[in-house]
Amino acid sequence: MALKSAIPVLQNQIIIYANYNDPLAEYCCDVLQLLGNASIPIYVELFKNPKLLYQGLHLVANSFAKALKRVSKPKGDTQRALSEAGVFLAGMASSDVAISELMPYIMALDKIGVPAVPTIIDQLNQAQNPEIRRRFVLRLENIGPPAKTALPVLQNLKETETDASLLKAVEEAIAKIKSPQSPKQG
Repeated sequence: MALKSAIPVLQNQIIIYANYNDPLAEYCCDVLQLLGNASIPIYVELFKNPKLLYQGLHLVANSFAKALKRVSKPKGDTQRALSEAGVFLAGMASSDVAISELMPYIMALDKIGVPAVPTIIDQLNQAQNPEIRRRFVLRLENIGPPAKTALPVLQNLKETETDASLLKAVEEAIAKIKSPQSPKQG
């Protein structure tokens, strides 16, 4: 496929221009999305690139979330790359910045689905901000029954949490995860 031979050029252009909110970087991200499953390891490399600053990472995270719509039945390397991306995204979603700035990272976790569950659980245990914790609980709720490995953590939160908004989200997530209906597959 001719598009795959353009990957190094796309990566380079994204790295160079994403920090400057240049439309060329956005265009390159749009092209990268066309690769579907093959794009996931490339996004992971971009996330790890120290030359991408916050604005550039924000653009790449938004593009990644869109690219996930083209990912089908991830297996093997794609599955591992999704898990690795989940670790990065969850780390970014735990940052101490405005929640609205974190939404691309948080929403991408939804799209990763099941492979992100261990990372979401880890971040849920580490986060101190109740609103960030609530966002992670909502991710587990959105994943539904396949997130059943999170039930012990959620049960513990239900027993110990004092924040009303977070407690309500925990109760709803537990109910959704325990329900047999329409699980989200990742």
